[in-house]
Amino acid sequence: TSLKAALPPVARGRTRFPLSLPGHSAFHTPLMAPMAAELEQTPPFAPPTSPLVDGSGRLWPAGGEACDVAALREYTIHEQVVAPYRFAHSLETAIGALDPEVLVLLGPGAGLGGAIGQVLSCMRWRGIDSKAAFAQAQRSDRPALITLPPAGAAPAAEAAEERPLAINE
Repeated sequence: TSLKAALPPVARGRTRFPLSLPGHSAFHTPLMAPMAAELEQTPPFAPPTSPLVDGSGRLWPAGGEACDVAALREYTIHEQVVAPYRFAHSLETAIGALDPEVLVLLGPGAGLGGAIGQVLSCMRWRGIDSKAAFAQAQRSDRPALITLPPAGAAPAAEAAEERPLAINE
């Protein structure tokens, strides 16, 4: 991988670094520049049919001439690949600009559920100001977050509030 090629091996006891974790990489760092270069082959984008918020917190309007599609493509295949993804800022922008009734976590899986709960708590969105308030909202008939199951999986029986709120993004 590009990470292993960029970093010299280091031994700590019996463990050699860098380690490669399954499904992980140096996402959103300059070490992904070779991947960004490969993405140059990506065809032109069509205008989005819904507003988008990118990893820098920029709002891209839906449709036609309202959205600079060339700039969106440039951001997506370059900056988003090699620069930090400002998850909390992006979520705050989306909620502030789009005023959703509910958030839908598309996945894969529910790994960001805790981080989303933390952002909602910091924003005090819909009165959510703690882990307990987030859990209560999730048990209500109007949950704050809906988590979709991974492709091919049956819907999960557990609610999103059962996933821990951890500082991780």
